[in-house]
Amino acid sequence: MRAVVTKVVAELRRRRLQAALIGIIVVLASGTATIALTLIAEASHPYDRAFEDQRGAHLVAFFNARRATSALVAGTQQLLGASAAGGPWLVADVPFKHGSGKYTLTVVGRGDPGGRVEALRLTAGRWVETAGEIVVTRSFAEQNAIALGDQITALSVRTEPTFRVVGEAIDINEGPAGSWSQSAWVIPDQVDQLVIPGDAMDFKMAYRFHSAPTADQIGRDITKLKMALQPGALTDTVSYLDVRDTFNRVTAAILIFLLAFSVFALGAVALIIANVVTGAVIGSYREIGIMKALGFTPLQVVQSFVAQMAGPALAGCLVGILIGGLLSQPLLNQSTDALGLPSGFSFAPWIPIVAVSGVLVIVVIAAVTPAWRAAVLNPASAISLGTSPRIRGRSGLGRLLNRLGLARSISLGADDAWVRPIRGGLTAIAILLGVATLTFAYGLHGSFNAYHDFAPLQGQVIVERTALYPEAGVITTLKAQPETGNVVRVDSRTMSVSGASAPVQGTFYEGDSTRLGWLVLKGRWFSAPGEAVAASALLQDLHLNVGDSVSGLIDSQPVRIRIVGVTFDPDNSGRAFIADWSTLAAAVPNAEASTYYVALRPGTDPAAFARRIQATQPDFLNAQVADFGASSFGILESVMLALVLVLILIAVVGVFNTVLLNTRERIHDTAVLKTVGMTPGQIVAMVAVSASLLGLVGGLLGVPLGIALHRGLMGLMGNLIGNEMPSVALNVFDPLVLPLLVLAGLVLAILGAVLPARWVARLSVADVLHAE
Repeated sequence: MRAVVTKVVAELRRRRLQAALIGIIVVLASGTATIALTLIAEASHPYDRAFEDQRGAHLVAFFNARRATSALVAGTQQLLGASAAGGPWLVADVPFKHGSGKYTLTVVGRGDPGGRVEALRLTAGRWVETAGEIVVTRSFAEQNAIALGDQITALSVRTEPTFRVVGEAIDINEGPAGSWSQSAWVIPDQVDQLVIPGDAMDFKMAYRFHSAPTADQIGRDITKLKMALQPGALTDTVSYLDVRDTFNRVTAAILIFLLAFSVFALGAVALIIANVVTGAVIGSYREIGIMKALGFTPLQVVQSFVAQMAGPALAGCLVGILIGGLLSQPLLNQSTDALGLPSGFSFAPWIPIVAVSGVLVIVVIAAVTPAWRAAVLNPASAISLGTSPRIRGRSGLGRLLNRLGLARSISLGADDAWVRPIRGGLTAIAILLGVATLTFAYGLHGSFNAYHDFAPLQGQVIVERTALYPEAGVITTLKAQPETGNVVRVDSRTMSVSGASAPVQGTFYEGDSTRLGWLVLKGRWFSAPGEAVAASALLQDLHLNVGDSVSGLIDSQPVRIRIVGVTFDPDNSGRAFIADWSTLAAAVPNAEASTYYVALRPGTDPAAFARRIQATQPDFLNAQVADFGASSFGILESVMLALVLVLILIAVVGVFNTVLLNTRERIHDTAVLKTVGMTPGQIVAMVAVSASLLGLVGGLLGVPLGIALHRGLMGLMGNLIGNEMPSVALNVFDPLVLPLLVLAGLVLAILGAVLPARWVARLSVADVLHAE
């Protein structure tokens, strides 16, 4: 064993560059894998920790205050067998204004932020103590630049009472602002003063069970509530699973990328190590023969080569784990900060064990096979072969290029590319992985831009009114504008559907809804009463297909819809449908719209139009331009850019290693070529051609792989938001760009070949031949 250690230490000192390269690529691969493992281990922990600390509710239910009394609602705790419950609290949706901004908040009458269920975490200020005070969510305050002491005005009643913000809180059963409706809290006696007589108010009830229920169990509990109360009494429900998924959605998307490309990176490391060991064996035949002649057993020979790889790999892995652990913290702290938890260093102790073990297993497997080739060599044969076996013959490609009259540096370079077929193939695969990653990143960016273009309502104006302003006034104002091209009335209602795992969100349009820009993935757009289009998650949840019908209740009235098409709609995680207004009117004849979509005539400035509409009734109308910018995907693109750089760098190192091995093995031949007149420039060209052929093969194969990977991972992202990805988000590869992506493999190969080519071109012929 001592002899093996002495040999390994000597070889590492002699092959410092090789050891450094192995260490670098393992740092990159293990760092990427560590980030992925950390997200797997810790991604849901901030929410779970906050959920336990705040005694979060597993189920939140809202009951129509006109169809269920407070005592009846309170009794539902026993009906469900909940271990604890909070409420009932009176709630109402109330529009507010702050400066020029207008917002709708779910106002909850609550005298205490504590309790056995759904305790609120105060992050700033204090709790409400008297009328005219309000506590808002921290997420809402940050998004709308509202500070403690600011005044916000309620627009739901004509007196327009003003509230002073005295605190900011976090409700663990509510998602972040921008993707979730937001609550605010006042003293209990003030809620009914914020609605006009006849307007809807609800009781809110929060339930917590002995153990965390599954989605099916929550669905059964919702069914119990529906069956026990009169139709229409249960107006909405919120599952803790949906809130958790909302907090973790971006992290889950990042995790998909990291896992896929961690496999790529570790695979590339295995290829490069196999290449290095193969080159070391071929270049050390005489040394191997001497080792065996001195008494090294086959196992000791294998151990010496494997240890030469495992040593740098272990050092690189430890550094990579540290870097990966540090880089994963900003991603984890996003959820931590949103939940109001103190930021800290989250790192599961098993991650280093798994990462080191996994990397070392990959390294050993990659090194053992070529090392065994050295172990079975006959000592006498190995010594007689010298530094490496002579390579005989020329490749068919080299002969063809020579016959075509191309420069000798080109035909000789073509020969060198595949003079070691296994080595060349492994290098081409490393380039392939780099090109595939680059291709995927290009497709991802294109998909995000496509979403910006195909998102419904893009560039149109959304107008909202308060209940105090008559609908007829809104319609008159909008149609009086010469820039108005089309107005669609909109109302959204929750539909109770038997068998659904969560509430179903229905949106109803009156007007020419075909101009709103919705994509129809299957079937057609609705055109008659009772017809609807739905997102794929709803169809999967209810086991429906296009052409099937489903029945439910809206405001306690039966409604039956027939699915005629599938659309892309991330609202309510895809558990949503869109139908004609007549479908709603059959159940709710007196329904009125509070939202209006306005399509403008060509050449109209949407922002100026929105400002003019809002100025007509600044307290009662809110007009905004719909803009689904690609900037919301910035963090995903940043992660993808980092992964591209990692895989490209690994590919360049792989090419560098291959070219370096080839030039060292052919150094005698190169010296001879220089003696017969080949210039340093021609030597560089010969090496560049050799690497370019490998890059071209890697590029040609990497582009199709990247396109396939893009389709697969985008499909997984669609599943996260409950939708099938439309073809417009998948077919984003410009035919004119694809050749450039292929050439990227060529560029990677040349970058890796530059330094070895310059080194061999500068060698002194006399020194080389003298050494021989």
